[in-house]
Amino acid sequence: MKKYVNLVFGIVGILIIINTFRTDIAFKDFFGYQLNIWVYRAIWGFISFISFLQFYYKNKEGINQK
Repeated sequence: MKKYVNLVFGIVGILIIINTFRTDIAFKDFFGYQLNIWVYRAIWGFISFISFLQFYYKNKEGINQK
């Protein structure tokens, strides 16, 4: 069940990145700090990448245990 949380979090991150391209803004608030939009996208890209990577490894462990 926990591995699917990583998958959902990665998908949400991708959707957030896509949504930032739909709006014309230069800065975005992130935990109370105003960041350049490209830094904001890079942070969400990193979070999404790590989430997908964890999902992949947890899924691979589950297949090897069966």
